[in-house]
Amino acid sequence: MKVFQIIIILFLASSMDALSQQFWLNKGKISNQNLTKCSFVDTLNGWAVGDSGTIIYTSNGGASWTIQNSKIREYMTNVFFLNKRLGWAIGWGLNPDFYGTYILKTTNGGNTWDTSRYHVPDTYIRTIYFMDSLTGFMGGGPATLLKTTNAGINWYKCGIDTTNVASLFPVSKFRFYSRNYGFAFGGVMDIAGVVWITTNNGNFWDAKIVAPEPITDAKFYDSLHAVAIGGDYEYGASILKTTNGGVNWDYKNMEIFGVPRALSFRTESEGWAAMGDLPKFFMTLDSGSSWNEVDTPDTARVFDVTFINNKFGVGVGMFGVFVKFNSALINIGENISSVNKFSLKQNYPNPFNPNTTIEYVISDISRVEIEVYNLLGRETETIYKGIKPPGEYKVRFSGSSYPSGIYFYRLIIKDIKTGNTKAITKKMVLLK
Repeated sequence: MKVFQIIIILFLASSMDALSQQFWLNKGKISNQNLTKCSFVDTLNGWAVGDSGTIIYTSNGGASWTIQNSKIREYMTNVFFLNKRLGWAIGWGLNPDFYGTYILKTTNGGNTWDTSRYHVPDTYIRTIYFMDSLTGFMGGGPATLLKTTNAGINWYKCGIDTTNVASLFPVSKFRFYSRNYGFAFGGVMDIAGVVWITTNNGNFWDAKIVAPEPITDAKFYDSLHAVAIGGDYEYGASILKTTNGGVNWDYKNMEIFGVPRALSFRTESEGWAAMGDLPKFFMTLDSGSSWNEVDTPDTARVFDVTFINNKFGVGVGMFGVFVKFNSALINIGENISSVNKFSLKQNYPNPFNPNTTIEYVISDISRVEIEVYNLLGRETETIYKGIKPPGEYKVRFSGSSYPSGIYFYRLIIKDIKTGNTKAITKKMVLLK
C-alpha cells in the first residue's frame, strides 16, 4: 500500500460522477441493423451501411435518418462518397443465387442505387475508394487489388508480384497520401499483417509483411510519417509507425484486448480508433506515440469512426448505434483554462453525515485519480482512476459504514499531453 505523508482516515461505500463530461455522446439507435461503415462528405450529409442491405442517409448531421433502397438484402461491408451526389457501396452475396460481391453506385445521393456484380471464385471485395469521379480502387481477397479509370464501368487487376507471398493476402483499406503515392492495408488473423505501397497511381503495388496480425487503418502525416492500427482477438490491439515512407515499420503490441476497426484524427495529434466489439475507443494525443483507452457512451460497440473537422466526429456500430463527438468539450476547456486550470474544491457539506460531495475542475484531457488514506497514512482505496476530458466534475461519497473522524481526499491529475502531474489534498470531517 502507498503511504501518504499526512494524517488521514476515511470511509467509502459508493461514489458517483454527477457532472462528468463525455468525449462521445450516444445519439441513439438509428437502425435496427448492425452498422459497419459510414461516410460523411461534410457536417450535414452522411451515409451508413450495415446488415441486410441497409443503407441510411442523413442531411442534418445525424439528427434524423432516412432509409435508402439498396435493392439487396446482403451484408454491406463498405461505403464511400466522393461528394453529395456520387457514392459507392459494397455488399457480399452469400446465398445460393449469388456468391460474390455486389458493387452499388449512386449519382444522386442515394435516391437510387445501381447494382453490378463482381464474381471470382472464393473472392470478396472488402473496401472501395475513389480519387475522383473516374479513378477508383477496390480491395479484397485473396490477392485482389482492382482499379477503374471510367467510374467503375470496368475494373482491371493492378500489378502485383505474385511470387511474393505477402501479395496474396486480402486488402481491407486504402489510404492515399497523393495521387501517385498510396498504401493499402490488410492481412489475415493469426498469420500476418500486410502493407502494400504504390508510387505510380495504383498501377503496381509492392507488398510486405510488417506485423503478426491484420492492419485495419492508418493515418499519414506527410510523405514519410504514418501510424497504423491492427490486431487480433488473441493478442489484442497493435500499433505500427513508419518514419521513412513505409520502407520500415515499427510494431508494438499495446496489450489491450480488442481489435481496432477504424482510425480517424480530430487534429494532427489527436486520433481516435473504434474498437469494435470492445466498448471503448483507443485515443492518442501525440500523433500515435502513446495511446489510452476511453469508454464509449453506454458501452456502445463502435465499428467505424470519422472526423470531418476538429468539431464534427461521428461513429456507427452494433445494434444501429450512432455516436457523436462532444464538441462542447472544446469550448469547455477554453473557458475553464481562462479562469482556473486545475482545482479541487472543499467537499460539501462539511462536516457531513453520512454523504458529501467533492468537486474538481480540469481544463485539459487528463488521467485522474482520487485516492483515500487512513490515519496511518496508508492508501485505503482508489475511488476513481481513468481519463477525463475538460470539465467540472462532482463525486459523491457515503460514509455510512465508517466511524466519525477526520478524513482526507486526494486528487491526482496527470496531463496526457505534457505528462505533468499535480496533486491536491483536502480534509473533511465525518460526524455521526
